[in-house]
Amino acid sequence: MIFRKYDPQQDRPAVCRIWEETGWLEEGSKESLQLSLEACSSWVAELTGEVECLVQSAPGSMRYLLQELPFSSICAVMTGRAGRKQGLATFLTALAVAEAASEGAMIVGLSMFEEGFYNRLGFGTGAYEHIIRFNPSRLVTTAEYRPPKRLTTADYREIHTCRANRLRRHGCCTIFSPELTKAHMLECKNGFGLGYDDESKGQLSHHVWFSIAGLVERGAYRVEWLSYRNWRQFLELVAVIQSLGDEVATMNLTEPPGIQFQSFVHKPFMERRFNLSGNAEYQIEAYANWQMRIIDLHGCLEQTHLNGEEVSFNLELDDPIQEFLGRDQKWRGIGGRYVVTLGPRSGAKPGTDPKLPTLTASVNDFTRMWLGVLSASALSATGALHGPPELLSKLDAFYLPTPHPDWII
Repeated sequence: MIFRKYDPQQDRPAVCRIWEETGWLEEGSKESLQLSLEACSSWVAELTGEVECLVQSAPGSMRYLLQELPFSSICAVMTGRAGRKQGLATFLTALAVAEAASEGAMIVGLSMFEEGFYNRLGFGTGAYEHIIRFNPSRLVTTAEYRPPKRLTTADYREIHTCRANRLRRHGCCTIFSPELTKAHMLECKNGFGLGYDDESKGQLSHHVWFSIAGLVERGAYRVEWLSYRNWRQFLELVAVIQSLGDEVATMNLTEPPGIQFQSFVHKPFMERRFNLSGNAEYQIEAYANWQMRIIDLHGCLEQTHLNGEEVSFNLELDDPIQEFLGRDQKWRGIGGRYVVTLGPRSGAKPGTDPKLPTLTASVNDFTRMWLGVLSASALSATGALHGPPELLSKLDAFYLPTPHPDWII
């Protein structure tokens, strides 16, 4: 097995084959593949002389409370049919994580295909995302409808800038490359956008991007993303979605951060009863489909400013990723012993203080606690994070909003 950086001169045919074998290379997606290869940092693995695995990553930022932290997104992990069960994806992803750390990222995140695979690299499962299916004609909004302007892939740079400037909450991520926004747009079947300009600046201020999985006439439509800078703009986008309800019977949407979308559905419990009898479609499902991990403990904690009484403790941190990185790698994970302080001024330094209580944790679950996915006590009961009850109680007292990336790839 050989692990190396992607070479566009010799590896592109093999990468296209891998995309085809994994079902990613569909009609109209060749341009998307080319854009991602140009925009991402890519690693490949050779097996018996053939490239059989590709891992791609891209830089961005993540909002942690009021701070912006350097972030890296693992955008693609794919293995060809002849390369399965050889550990190629695991070793390549570890290299991509190490590269991100060496380039200054503090956090790395990804959308997972299944629970458990990336845990071996220190990734911790994120919060639930609510996926809502509804009839757009049943939406209720106080915003007055006004005709939006059409948006296409030709507007990808303006759309990307609008997304980057959107209202962001705790855990929200932004990917820096406009080309990756265009790649995503190209992958959307029958994709189209509707939005509005800022009248004073003449720039796109808020918009919604759709894809259509079923019939164009009636759907199902999917809201791929919403981008807005304030709640007034959000309500106007709800009115745009509602306006499609004259023909479109079904719409799918991932609930935006900080919103309880059920409030916009007229008589949601009646809609649900109709759904159970097969006469209409309305439902809410929840999935934890993303994972993150800390790759710079010192950097993350220096940018952590929590309300509440300061808490200091010893941290014995286990990082499983080192098993998949060679000794020649400069970054081999963040496992070790630290003295950690959490509070208005937080930090971590190597060592142990015998006067302090000790918290033992995997980087997976420490990341989840630090992000606010679950409390220390809950992770102590269900995960790999343990400490004295008094320490866990103090850590539970730090309140963090539920993190939602909103944009992983």
